[in-house]
Amino acid sequence: MANVMVKISDNATIEKLGELGIGKRTVKGYCIDALEAKYLAGKKLIELKTNPKVDANTYKIYCYFMDLGYQVRVSRDFLRVYERGRRRQSDVPAWLVKVVGKDAKFRMLLDGLAVAKNMRKQLVLATIDAKDGGPRFYSLNTKIF
Repeated sequence: MANVMVKISDNATIEKLGELGIGKRTVKGYCIDALEAKYLAGKKLIELKTNPKVDANTYKIYCYFMDLGYQVRVSRDFLRVYERGRRRQSDVPAWLVKVVGKDAKFRMLLDGLAVAKNMRKQLVLATIDAKDGGPRFYSLNTKIF
């Protein structure tokens, strides 16, 4: 999951996004992640000149959580999902969600599990079911014997 950022230049949109806690001000201007931009454009909250390219499965999982009212932040390898009703500024995610596809490698899963363990969070693997197109979630935890 690569972090592609979309620059926002409209002041009214920047103010609205700031109130929602989405995006951040950088040296290059106000930027939001491409997943967030595509989602907000789909909800007609912002206007985009070009449609950003995002992974289809990751976008479906992102939309699933957002539509259910969860707060989601996009990081390099994970979607950080916060409990419903929490403010985005509280940096304590409930789950780390890793979107995987058919080409998922066991080593990648172990690396994700190690990161989640270090952060003391639960790792959730998310995939899109090929039959019905719905999301499927699998939880992984470590066990010490």
